[in-house]
Amino acid sequence: MRIKLSKSAERDLSALRSYIGADNPRAADEVSGRLVKAFLLIRSNPEIGRPSPSGKTREWSVPGLPYLIPYRIRPGVLYILRIWHTSRDRPEQW
Repeated sequence: MRIKLSKSAERDLSALRSYIGADNPRAADEVSGRLVKAFLLIRSNPEIGRPSPSGKTREWSVPGLPYLIPYRIRPGVLYILRIWHTSRDRPEQW
């Protein structure tokens, strides 16, 4: 299964790397590396995330990090929809 990030997820990842990296580039690398590992874990265990309130997506809360990864599984593809900081108000839909 291949992993595909939505444009929004790509922007989220870039923004968090820039924000964290402004103070600590090493921490930015560590956090983004842990997020990539989370993507790989989801790919290996697609049912790991809880169903979202809409039921159309699943969500994985990254252990030890304040990020939520909403995703969809399609034949042969894991779609990462967002990389959402949990302190932000969540949208009704991803």
